[in-house]
Amino acid sequence: MGISRQGMERRKKETNRGRGEVGDKQWRDKGKPCEVTLENEISTNKIGGPGKIVEIDESKIGKRKYYKGHRVEGQWVFGGIERDSRKCFIVTVEDRSQATLIPLIEKYIEKGSVIISDCWKGYINLSKHGYEHKTVNHSEEFVNKEGFHTNKIEGHWRQMKSHLPTHGRKKYHYSSYLAEFIYRYKHKNGDIFSAFIKDVAQLYNPDL
Repeated sequence: MGISRQGMERRKKETNRGRGEVGDKQWRDKGKPCEVTLENEISTNKIGGPGKIVEIDESKIGKRKYYKGHRVEGQWVFGGIERDSRKCFIVTVEDRSQATLIPLIEKYIEKGSVIISDCWKGYINLSKHGYEHKTVNHSEEFVNKEGFHTNKIEGHWRQMKSHLPTHGRKKYHYSSYLAEFIYRYKHKNGDIFSAFIKDVAQLYNPDL
């Protein structure tokens, strides 16, 4: 079935404008292609590199259960973002153990990167895996004595959480929600509609 030029222009506006009434439903349907496209891209193009700074952190998506104290029920996510670029990744994780986080760091971040994190025990042996590791003790300071901080990844979490649907979100859709957010973030200053059409075409027909 063909799409008229007017129809293409309308869809382009709906996609580029972000989370409009139509855009939300369209992008929910597009989440899986975003997820696969980003995974293919990141697996062949890691973030960071020798001398480049990457901030990492974990966060929990969910709502605080006040009647149960301060516990937040939801989904743990882990992510990293490269300074001075829009290169990043976010993945869902079952826990924050060293056994879970270190393999993900090695999968998504180039060896030789300068990694900045808080003092979570899951990162304790990063320097033994080919990274220069700097830490910030958030119980005492937001910027350490060397001037390192995790402000960019903290801001990234705020953007990510504001992007998630406020109602009806399902835990099993989190990977698609996150893929959509990252895709929009990476193409924020470009033509996201054209980029998406190109990537989906490449995904389903690599010979194009």
